[in-house]
Amino acid sequence: MQAWRRPGRWLALWWLVGALAHAESYTLHLDPASVITYEATTPFERWRGQAPVASLSGSFDDRDVAGSLRLTVTLEPGAFRSGIAIRDINAQRTVFRTDAYPLITFTLTQAELAGPLPPGSTQAARVTGTLAMHGVERTITVPVTVRRAQNALTATGAFAVRLSDYDMHRPSFLFVTVDDTVRLEFDITARLEPG
Repeated sequence: MQAWRRPGRWLALWWLVGALAHAESYTLHLDPASVITYEATTPFERWRGQAPVASLSGSFDDRDVAGSLRLTVTLEPGAFRSGIAIRDINAQRTVFRTDAYPLITFTLTQAELAGPLPPGSTQAARVTGTLAMHGVERTITVPVTVRRAQNALTATGAFAVRLSDYDMHRPSFLFVTVDDTVRLEFDITARLEPG
């Protein structure tokens, strides 16, 4: 009992209680500047298309960001724009088949971070989740760079998907077929709301 009368022990206990009291939980809200970009190629051409993120929902707790992170991101493939309208219409009708599959969804199942993510920090991370596209669901793992501001969380990164893995038709233009592998890049920002 005498040991707890030492000022150092009381200060340590006070710091611990204060830290726990100020640990925050946050809900995530989509920043409308968030975008997904695809890059497709043929043997003779490379082009990019971009679409805004349609929706985002999630939450995390500062006491265990990786363990508590919940995240679902939704994209409307019909919103992709490459700068050539006929190409976009063809992609909507024959590749994405947006009439039957109007949404692409990523649902996070696991996040790997090296440690805490306080405001002002940047960290390399890995996220694993289910990518649902064209009626097919597959588990993917993606490297991510996460930046934490005072009131926002930004995730950037890139990964490749094979159209054949999702039973998607590879379009042809003048007998030139698009490569099976398409690169996807993301730049997603979520505003943080305590609670």
